[in-house]
Amino acid sequence: MGSGHGKTEVEKEEAMKWFENKWDEADKESKGVLPLSTWEVAVRGPRLVDIIETRHCCHSFDPKRAVPLCLIRRILTAARNVQSTNNTQPWSVVVVQGKQRTALSDAMLVAYDSGDLGKAQYANRPPEMKKAGEPAPVIARMKDVMSSYSKTFYGHLGIDHKDAAAKKRVYRANYTFWGAPVHMILCAPAEAVAGTYMDMGAYLTAILLGAHSLGLGGKPQFSVAKLHHICRKVLGKKALPDKLQVLCGISIGYPADGSDPRTHPGFFPTRLSVDETTTWVVDEGATTA
Repeated sequence: MGSGHGKTEVEKEEAMKWFENKWDEADKESKGVLPLSTWEVAVRGPRLVDIIETRHCCHSFDPKRAVPLCLIRRILTAARNVQSTNNTQPWSVVVVQGKQRTALSDAMLVAYDSGDLGKAQYANRPPEMKKAGEPAPVIARMKDVMSSYSKTFYGHLGIDHKDAAAKKRVYRANYTFWGAPVHMILCAPAEAVAGTYMDMGAYLTAILLGAHSLGLGGKPQFSVAKLHHICRKVLGKKALPDKLQVLCGISIGYPADGSDPRTHPGFFPTRLSVDETTTWVVDEGATTA
């Protein structure tokens, strides 16, 4: 163990002591009046359950506020620890920033404005959701919440969800990456199977939670997967070889209004309750409250 590593450990220990002291001071000052999570965010950082509960998609990033690439590396370093089938770790990521990010956005906007809507290399929803007739209960539930999301999201923007022209203008923002200065392209092997997508979902979630924990906004974008051919054209086959399929883009940056997304979330869609998605098979007399 070199001296540099020892110094780092000492610095970590001193930093922890500093946080502990600040925690004690905050705890005494609050006298139990302020919520614990408020002090955790200010002093120790939020708990994991708080990060999960407050994570949401950012739809307006500050394009002028750079995101240090060391933070992106920190997020990816943490995300690599998520579970995967037999530790296969099927993910690949392309991080795009600066001139290449601008070139990619410009090319996608040209394609979209010319009517090229593209097509993703995989389906992101069951085809039954588009079929007429009485769907299975879970499919019906999915259709209902998707419809509700469309109404609330566009309503939040002051747009009628039936206004196709206005919705198209909003969708166009996907290809500006909503102003985010950093964009990631998440890829899976071309030979991916159903279980692979489960692993990819875990990795994607870890990236979004990691960004949120550092006060960064994040937004996954299936829209980018639709224009995977543009991604390959701009970034080249070395970055995106044919053996990889593009699953989605992930825009990362600081919220445009300067707020901390951990404590001041932007648009937050409604979620189904636990009891709407959970069946309890537990011992008689056990409580789930």
